[in-house]
Amino acid sequence: EVDTPTAANVSLVKTLTAENGTVAGVAEPGETLTYTITLTNNGGVNANGVGITDVLDPNVGFVSADNGGVFGAGSVTWTGLTVNTRLPIRFPLA
Repeated sequence: EVDTPTAANVSLVKTLTAENGTVAGVAEPGETLTYTITLTNNGGVNANGVGITDVLDPNVGFVSADNGGVFGAGSVTWTGLTVNTRLPIRFPLA
């Protein structure tokens, strides 16, 4: 019997993980918001050459991105990522 692995199956979740304002859950002028993008591969093989683009709200300013994220034209882009099976990758973004 030959066991054929299932294809890669990558999902993305973006969550607000930190803020420094006075009212929780409300974006305030001058406040720094930190988001984390998590990629998870529930498939049977690693996903290679994965790219993602996060389009920022026009009312926010970009501060930084980890893991090679590049800002330009209102969005942050990551390219050439490898997402291993069942091992999430997290990308902090402020």
